[in-house]
Amino acid sequence: MAEAVTATSKALPHGESEIDFAKLTTVAVEGEALPRIVGPKAAMFFKKYQIFEVGDEKVGLILGKVKKIWIDDAAAGVKDGRILIDPLKLNPLTRLGETNYAPIGNVFSVARPK
Repeated sequence: MAEAVTATSKALPHGESEIDFAKLTTVAVEGEALPRIVGPKAAMFFKKYQIFEVGDEKVGLILGKVKKIWIDDAAAGVKDGRILIDPLKLNPLTRLGETNYAPIGNVFSVARPK
């Protein structure tokens, strides 16, 4: 997935699809106008609040409110009536900057104060 993420960072002419350029596959999501990308184990759908153009190259900073989160069933389970996400099954990818990426490392828990 790191290659696809990097491919979508290419500056394309207005109207050219990053999804098409990176040869990603999408699937429709019930109740949403836009599809999600096939492959990642999670997707967020949001309502746009505001877009700020920042920097000399007019990069867009997008603020929004998450409306829906889709999680692959293989990465989630139910315990005591709560949906629990297994971070290792999500197989998240972190972008560290420049051309560097990393998978999730050691996962540990810290109890909340009571």
